[in-house]
Amino acid sequence: MQSVIHRISSKGPSLGTYLRQVLRHHYLLRVLSIRDLKIKYAQSFLGIGWSVLQPLGFAVIYTLFFTYIVSIPDAWNIPYPLYVFAGVLLWNLFYYIAMQSSSALLHAHELVNKMGFPRLLLPIAKVYVAWVDFGWSFGLLLIYAFIQGEGLHIRLLLSLGAILLISVQGLGFGLWASALSMRRRDTQHLLPFLLGIGLWLTPVFYATQTLPEWTRELLSKNPLYHSLALFRYALFTQYPPPHPTGLLLSCMVTALGISGGIYYFKKMETRWVDAL
Repeated sequence: MQSVIHRISSKGPSLGTYLRQVLRHHYLLRVLSIRDLKIKYAQSFLGIGWSVLQPLGFAVIYTLFFTYIVSIPDAWNIPYPLYVFAGVLLWNLFYYIAMQSSSALLHAHELVNKMGFPRLLLPIAKVYVAWVDFGWSFGLLLIYAFIQGEGLHIRLLLSLGAILLISVQGLGFGLWASALSMRRRDTQHLLPFLLGIGLWLTPVFYATQTLPEWTRELLSKNPLYHSLALFRYALFTQYPPPHPTGLLLSCMVTALGISGGIYYFKKMETRWVDAL
């Protein structure tokens, strides 16, 4: 009888082996996502209705403030409430994924200590939950855009690319933050501050055409800038196309960010049992 020898390394599996383990456990994503959705809306009167009311409420507040107090003009003949709603919706998707994936291990420490599975599944499950919430609000956005005169066109398919791009950006950010928080818990306190700054550095509620040239050039270095530009271009016929070079660079930075985040997350995974 031939014996099988398994090599055990203190460094853990290679990155390729680790990713194959994640794929083998893909069925857990559905279980973890449903679990997170039930926890999120447990004992809630409106339930998943909050996924629509929250971005809608922010859009109303921004519209009232920047229309009647600051008096920002409509961007590219797009009604300002519609322009803001699209920006808030995509920003909330990024914010939720970044925040929830960064704390996924901390909130599931009992599960992490009891079960053996690739911990990367926990933050990825947060992306699934975010998409469920986003879907309801996105449907409302499409109805609102149709009422405002935006018809159905082939460019709408590009919105799926923008949603995927900003989801990967949020997950990459969350993976780095999650791994860093295992070394320094201060990271969790710093995240809301950093994301608050990021909101102002991303054209969520203002149009870049009203800004000076040097400011637009500076903001274009932000990968989220191009995700929002692609999303609005997909939705609004009057919106200009995103800059190809800037969009390509945004995709490259995103790919590097998520790759580095997965690698660092995997590297830190062996230390998390003691840290938690």
